[in-house]
Amino acid sequence: MGIVVREKGDTTAILGTPIMLGTEIFATLSFSDGLTFSREETELLQMMARSLGRTIEQSRVTERLTFQARHDSLTALPNREYFVEVLDAALIEARKRARPLAVLFIDLDRFKQINDTLGHAIGDGLLREVAARLGSLLIAGDLIGRMGGDEFTVVLSHPLDVQSVIRTSQEFLAALREPYRVDGHELFVTASAGVALFPQHGNTAGDLVHNADLAMYGAKNAGKDAVEVFVTEDLAVGLERLRLENALRRALENGEFEILYQPVMRMDGEIDGLEALLTWRHPIYGTISPKQFIPIAEEAGLIVPIGSWVLRQACLEGARWSQAGYAPIRISVNVSALQFERGDFAETVADALALSGFPFEVPGSRADRKLCDA
Repeated sequence: MGIVVREKGDTTAILGTPIMLGTEIFATLSFSDGLTFSREETELLQMMARSLGRTIEQSRVTERLTFQARHDSLTALPNREYFVEVLDAALIEARKRARPLAVLFIDLDRFKQINDTLGHAIGDGLLREVAARLGSLLIAGDLIGRMGGDEFTVVLSHPLDVQSVIRTSQEFLAALREPYRVDGHELFVTASAGVALFPQHGNTAGDLVHNADLAMYGAKNAGKDAVEVFVTEDLAVGLERLRLENALRRALENGEFEILYQPVMRMDGEIDGLEALLTWRHPIYGTISPKQFIPIAEEAGLIVPIGSWVLRQACLEGARWSQAGYAPIRISVNVSALQFERGDFAETVADALALSGFPFEVPGSRADRKLCDA
């Protein structure tokens, strides 16, 4: 609707009409002219206002969709694709100015336990707090992104040298150790960080992120809550880990696992039971130590089916010994914490006992001891 405004004694008329964005008045389009405006001029102004409103509204929708495509919905940080895109642009500038640049890959330690015990809502709240805390530590020119899950990457655009990057990374980790309050829960987490430097450790965004990721795994393997700088050996370690993980995915179906039984001795020298020990005999790589493949199995999500297989096999073996006339013996099976965290672990144990027919004593009976321990 057009509005003509003329103050007393004023010879100039102002014709105005609101620019609407839905039900919101965004602005007013107005013209000043002579003493009168025709109906056609008023309608033209209204049409222009509607057209401007639609254009601005469409622009807002486009901007919102572009932001959503480039940013993580939980933390509003750049997502992996956009982070790499911006890092590539930063590398072009770094090459022109012959300036160093550092990439940090930060991963929270044991974040899965918080998600599994307190729920994803608390875990999401913690991730938002972590993102905000990391963002508050950046200076002009730095960039932070979320790679996914509990992984964050940071670009330090003004590194002086390796030691300064390490000090900055340690400051980040120290800040993350401070307690968090999320929905009434006080949470404590630590993080591990890997560092890759341009140009020493890579010339592309993909190489730098990948190598910083490898260095981060080195920090986790060294005990977590630490910073590691990428070295060439990390690449060999990463390739070796990938090789073992790929082989491990086929080991169970290929029948490459074997269980050895180690006697458990009492103080008087008598055998109290047996401990089932898993070994992996690969047709090409030979015997692989559990110290090598168990951590990989846990990280790759393979420990649950492998652990269930070990439990079933130990119970089947014990049942065969019992059927062969040997005296009942207690068998202990090592279980990963990840198996205990699953709600169906008790059912897995019960199924293994039922399937095998392995004799066991119900808690509360004569010795209150099971013959098959997990």
